[in-house]
Amino acid sequence: MLDSDDQLRLIKRVMRENQIDESKWPPKQAQWFISSQKDEGLRADHIQENPGDHFLSIMLKIYRQYEKLCQQGGLVDFGELLLRSHELWLHRPELLAHYQSRFQHILVDEFQDTNTIQYAWLQVLASNRVPMTVVGTTISLSTAGGVPRSKTSSSTSGISPTPGWCAWSRTIAPPR
Repeated sequence: MLDSDDQLRLIKRVMRENQIDESKWPPKQAQWFISSQKDEGLRADHIQENPGDHFLSIMLKIYRQYEKLCQQGGLVDFGELLLRSHELWLHRPELLAHYQSRFQHILVDEFQDTNTIQYAWLQVLASNRVPMTVVGTTISLSTAGGVPRSKTSSSTSGISPTPGWCAWSRTIAPPR
């Protein structure tokens, strides 16, 4: 399991091996790029390269090599754990059913801070079979923008602030 320091060291290695100048392309910028793409549920091969976008071209080169080294070394970062479990559940319904049968209810605290892959992960796990309660703050929702756009427009409809309190909660139960 890679922590953020290990991830940064591996990115620096990728950059050295590919002769990418760290003064022009800060390793922390590449680390942020990789993490943000994984937060969106995107692997390097899922991102369409734009021929005129040099930044994207360099970041994808680093991301691809980073993925390759992680795969060769059996290394995973936090984003990879979420991506792999999500992909596994999508491709192995019997495994998903096993985990769904283990939960009677799902409680998600700090829901406003979930990213796209975390939200997709929850959607697959709950799949209208496991009741889910989400809790989050209205202030964070309106000012921090923590809720992914796709989630705000579709899934949080009907999730509204609890009167007289600065947070909101919603229980989503499967159909009976």
